[in-house]
Amino acid sequence: MSKLRLFAFILLGIVIFTSCRKSKDTPANASIVRVMVSNSKGEVLKNTIVRMYDPVSFEAFKKDPTTAALWGVATSDKGIATFELQPEQWFKTGKTVELYFVVAEVLDKDNFNWWSAGGTVTLGKNQAFKIVVEQKTSAPSEIYNLIVKDNIAIGLKNKDVTRLVLPSDIKGIADEAFANSALETVVLNEGLLSIGKAAFCKSKITEITLPSSLEQLGENAFEDCRSLVAADLSATRLKAIPAQAFRESGLKSVLLPPSVEVIDYQAFLGTKHLAKCQFPETLRFIHSEAFRESGLVRADIPAGIQEIGYMAFADCPALQHVSTFGETKNSEGIVGIGAFSQCSQLKHATLSGSIAKLEGWTFVECPSLTSITLGENLREVGDSGLKTNYGLGSLTFLGKQPPVFGNNALPQAEGLSIWIPQGTMQLYQEKLPSHLHSVVKEKA
Repeated sequence: MSKLRLFAFILLGIVIFTSCRKSKDTPANASIVRVMVSNSKGEVLKNTIVRMYDPVSFEAFKKDPTTAALWGVATSDKGIATFELQPEQWFKTGKTVELYFVVAEVLDKDNFNWWSAGGTVTLGKNQAFKIVVEQKTSAPSEIYNLIVKDNIAIGLKNKDVTRLVLPSDIKGIADEAFANSALETVVLNEGLLSIGKAAFCKSKITEITLPSSLEQLGENAFEDCRSLVAADLSATRLKAIPAQAFRESGLKSVLLPPSVEVIDYQAFLGTKHLAKCQFPETLRFIHSEAFRESGLVRADIPAGIQEIGYMAFADCPALQHVSTFGETKNSEGIVGIGAFSQCSQLKHATLSGSIAKLEGWTFVECPSLTSITLGENLREVGDSGLKTNYGLGSLTFLGKQPPVFGNNALPQAEGLSIWIPQGTMQLYQEKLPSHLHSVVKEKA
């Protein structure tokens, strides 16, 4: 078995990370499980992913280490991963549940190590487990294949090498260092500060976990990596996902860091297998075509969003729901032209109270759309801004002041109900075309 370094491999779907939004107050009947992770010297391991399994999935994991976990949490600076188990999710069948916690080194299905702890967890009670990991170092052959200059990895001596574990003194990866390479598995070291432009572009890499030390990720870093199915950025403090970073990759799972404020131009364009992306509350800008032609099923967008760019979620054939969460942070947000256009399965859309302007053609060619809810600060709807070219069942305005409407901004009247705040009928009828007055209703 090849020498390995710690690599967290967790697939999308049912996996949820601590970067997810959660309540500040722990319910009284929740169970808290704390898992400490250390090496054989007793030194705690921070930013190490701990996977959680039930008995069925744990047995599957033992046969196939790429089996998706029920949950994954990164350890803190004290080496502790904390799982807050809510009764309605984890104790549906009784007051106790058997759970197993795993730290895994997985290069591929045939090259892996793992360590575990676990047992019975009781509803409303706290419990602690400890996992001791035997750390390993890079194989000499892996280091030999790496071309390094001034602690920067600039390429490979053997272009056919498929595995690489970066040594601990590497500070950066140069632009295009591993582009078009045969690399399938790469383990990045803690201490790595930067990954250059197109560093892994068109490589055969299958999974990637970015270290907590990473400060800069270059544009096109993983573009056209068709074999890349999982990317974990959750331990980093990156504020931006750069332009075309994962464009047309094979991503099925991506975990964003809680620090992200910007998802840049075409960052995830054409990721047809990416069904879910959990956005942190810090996110403020989703730039043009960021998720166009992706496989997203839901887009849960934080209420503090300031911009959803041109065709940001357009042409997403599986997208069914657009919603908002968190507190409204501003009232100047903009939704660019065609942001959700041509989404054939989109059924419901709720936009944040931070949105002040729809630039136009927002939902054009969304034949399945039945309801749209617009926030309290909307002031302008551009040309064809709320037109779908098909019937719409419900259009709700939460603002007490109606917006200004552009040309053909509203949907057809047949089958439509327009809901407005109580006491605002006269204001809205002054702004709405007369043929829609009969479908306007005040909401109690």
